[in-house]
Amino acid sequence: MTQSLTISRYCQAHKPIAEQESIEGHSVRAMYLLTAVADLVRQDGPEQQVKLNEAVHRLWNSMVQRKMQVPFLAQAGAL
Repeated sequence: MTQSLTISRYCQAHKPIAEQESIEGHSVRAMYLLTAVADLVRQDGPEQQVKLNEAVHRLWNSMVQRKMQVPFLAQAGAL
């Protein structure tokens, strides 16, 4: 993988947001981006921003279901 692609993934800029399948790179940057996209969807309405609305939900679920860890529970053996 080239350095520019690595940086693009880190910044969530490797594909248009509506085409991304999962959160890649830095989680805080991803949340900033998803917050901004959710604001656009809210402002324009989900009917006008169908692809972005679907992307926000898909990426949020990807992050929460596949990438997020709760360190205390993992250490306690609860997972």
